[in-house]
Amino acid sequence: MSTSTNLVVLDNGGGLIKAGIDGEHDPFAISQTAFTAPPTSKKWLHLYSGNEDLTSTAMRYPVDRGYLINPDLQHKIWSHLFSSVLHTNPSKSSLILTEPLFTAPSIQCSMDELIFKDFNFWALYLADSASVVYLYKASRNNANGILSKAQQSLVMDLGFSFTHTSPVFHNFALNYAIRRIDLSGKALTNYLKDLVSFRSVNIMEETFIINDVKEKLCGFIILTGESTLFPQFVERLPLLGVWRGGSLLASSPDFEAMCVTKSEYEELGSARCRKRFFH
Repeated sequence: MSTSTNLVVLDNGGGLIKAGIDGEHDPFAISQTAFTAPPTSKKWLHLYSGNEDLTSTAMRYPVDRGYLINPDLQHKIWSHLFSSVLHTNPSKSSLILTEPLFTAPSIQCSMDELIFKDFNFWALYLADSASVVYLYKASRNNANGILSKAQQSLVMDLGFSFTHTSPVFHNFALNYAIRRIDLSGKALTNYLKDLVSFRSVNIMEETFIINDVKEKLCGFIILTGESTLFPQFVERLPLLGVWRGGSLLASSPDFEAMCVTKSEYEELGSARCRKRFFH
């Protein structure tokens, strides 16, 4: 681990990718986890720069319901991210990467190959979103003791295409009690497309635009009910909590010992990775 010069923190979501270097409070880059292609061109463009005509734009995602389904596409997105955005050399870097719970072994192997064989990362730590969010919130609330006294929490992760509820005890997600439903932001985007298309004009091909409208115009959410009376309930909704928790984890004095190095992976394969990370 001593030859590693950078530590990249990567929250690789199904809709957005949050990336940066450890020690920072916020990620350096937040962008779409997708390639886009306008109807007038057959060329797939990397990510959305903000200047393109988004009318009837087609989109390809490497991740579906949190799981890697297109390693080649993910490789292209990461190549651009590491070289042109973060300006880092993966072979001289360690990586903290978030991974959904209960990922199939075949998908885990594909991801490990991408990390160690394609990008030659020096070392890897895999984290589930519930544990790192809990770590981040515990560090923020340590002064008033809300989390430190309870020593447990219930984390609800509403992502692009699925939702997890994860009980966390002493910074470890209790796998036997985790519940998942394949319903989240993507479903709301599709519902809005159906609603507008039925009542007005057909926009079934305008996923990108409707998703942007949803995030900008439909972001006002009313919280009601007895459960919202929990202390600091609103403050417990961190948009960047997963990434910030990963960045905080990197500062732990035991972090290097928690990682799996490339040499260990080459000797023992993915099985060693999964045992080390309790997956």
